[in-house]
Amino acid sequence: MTRPGGLPWFTGLLPVIREWRRAARNHGAVLQITGPFAHPGQFRAAGASGLLQLVVVQLSFGSSDTW
Repeated sequence: MTRPGGLPWFTGLLPVIREWRRAARNHGAVLQITGPFAHPGQFRAAGASGLLQLVVVQLSFGSSDTW
């Protein structure tokens, strides 16, 4: 995922547990979900309203990562 102009949107480790990072590396992609919710308890209502947006993001890993 890049910003306008092609710069990376995010670099570095994701703030997640090791098992999640390993699964993401094995799959090579993650599903990102956004919408009008600020807490997991609000997710169902946001989905029912049809206002969720989903995107699958392909991951790339640098040679210096420790995943």
